[in-house]
Amino acid sequence: MSPFGLLEFLVIAFPGDELSEQVEYAVRKVGVNGDLRIIDAQVVVKDTTGEVRSQELAHIAALADDAVVPGRTLAPLGLIDAEDVTAIGTVLPLGSVAVALLLEHVWARETARTAHASGWAWLASIAVPDH
Repeated sequence: MSPFGLLEFLVIAFPGDELSEQVEYAVRKVGVNGDLRIIDAQVVVKDTTGEVRSQELAHIAALADDAVVPGRTLAPLGLIDAEDVTAIGTVLPLGSVAVALLLEHVWARETARTAHASGWAWLASIAVPDH
């Protein structure tokens, strides 16, 4: 059984080739109230020539201190891997940056464990875009 509860892989794209202060602030706020926890994170950049590069959130100076799993600083876990970065780079527009977050829904941890122990399966989690 996974040491984590319900996980969600979330990718959010922004124009430009670096994270703005507002985005950095928003990422810092993830997990403040304890309902969510960042398990792993990557920043993926696709420059105007189409070159894709990535960096673990834990290696970004402005955010490294805020990328915390309770009891330790977030170390690169490799759960978001090169294959994920390639997939993100394929759909990321030229001249854009994306934050890829592997989040644990801490609030659902007990429900997920109970469901798993009972033989249930989590069938779907669907994000409804804001229109």
